[in-house]
Amino acid sequence: MRVLVFLLFLGLGLGDNFLLGRPRESCESACGLHGRACMEYIGAPPQQSFARGCEGPGPFVVIENKCHTMRNTTCSMSPEEGSRICKCGDDITNQYFFGTGLSSGHVNKAETPMFSHAVADGNIGVMTHFWSTAPNGVEAGVTIRYYVDGEKTASVAFTPSMASGVGFNDNQAPRGTKWLGIGAGNGHGQAWWNNYRIPFKKNITVTTQKMSGTSGGFFMIVRGKMIPAPPTFFKLHLVHYQQSEVPPLQWVPAVSLSSSSLKAMGAAGGYIFQHTLAVASGNENFLEGCYHAYTPYTAPFPGIVLSTGTEDYYDSGWYFNAGEFMLPVSGFTHRKMSKNLVTWSAYRFHEMDPLRFGASGIRYEWRNGDEVDPKTGIKCLTESGGRVVGSPTKSNVTAYTWVYLCESTDESKCGGAYPWDW
Repeated sequence: MRVLVFLLFLGLGLGDNFLLGRPRESCESACGLHGRACMEYIGAPPQQSFARGCEGPGPFVVIENKCHTMRNTTCSMSPEEGSRICKCGDDITNQYFFGTGLSSGHVNKAETPMFSHAVADGNIGVMTHFWSTAPNGVEAGVTIRYYVDGEKTASVAFTPSMASGVGFNDNQAPRGTKWLGIGAGNGHGQAWWNNYRIPFKKNITVTTQKMSGTSGGFFMIVRGKMIPAPPTFFKLHLVHYQQSEVPPLQWVPAVSLSSSSLKAMGAAGGYIFQHTLAVASGNENFLEGCYHAYTPYTAPFPGIVLSTGTEDYYDSGWYFNAGEFMLPVSGFTHRKMSKNLVTWSAYRFHEMDPLRFGASGIRYEWRNGDEVDPKTGIKCLTESGGRVVGSPTKSNVTAYTWVYLCESTDESKCGGAYPWDW
């Protein structure tokens, strides 16, 4: 994302500040990044400060250093190209809650800043709610990104359905929990939402981007709150794993954080909060795969056995013979079967059984199918040379794992606080 150019004009009152937004950014977002409310305006800003030709009533968008008038626009409207000239007003950094609603917007291949906000010193902000809807199928190709405190690469980037614990854009509705769900769909336009806590220390920017083409009729709501700064800050990272044709019995490293990588990130540990897995395979035998956690990072196999099969991890059994469900801790959200293809997804939260790790790091892995010890018949404890259970095939695997990292050099300061409760 390009750096925002912010211009304040001496001699003008606080309510008369103009700025040039980022490409395709709404004025609500441009002003919000600097902790200011957006103001509708009539009348040109100082012409020499932005571009040539800023004449007339405005508002304006700058394209190739030339001003063009935008008609019938509002603070929340994003230009399809160029950068808007925005007028910013009152300080909003002390608002207890904040957010926006985008109505009848568009999404396209160009990443577009939709919302930004900054908080006052001595506090932090926490994004608390996301919701979006669009015509059927559009959101499957849309990526939402949260840029925390000016980072260049978004620490949180998701498609709405996978963030809601649902793979393959399965739009059965309504269903959900306090954390995630889908409120509309069933073959029509979908409405996905989640309530993940995404903390930030100074500012946040939320963007949209579509894989290809342009689609209208996109609606989005984001909301957050301000709280006093806690003694220790936790930053949320969404770890995205995606791999085609994962061989049978291969390990899928959903999270891999060594002690050196944690140190480089300024972290002394953290928590695995939520995990969603989506698999396309030739049959259901991938469900024999066990979950393992290794902490410290260098711990030998088998580490901590988190499940004795895939469905066991999601609090079910017998290949989910009771059907799909969405419950507070876990959910089985999609299964479609044909002769040579099974698509499947599920989620699990570790809110009630926290998976905390320290500065020594963690590996959190799932296996594509599994094997048993031929002597004992016990599964999950044989790394190689065992009897393969069933006939697992190559699988296409997507995993989302939401991880809170404790930003401290002292591991002892990372316990006792659950950032998902902020």
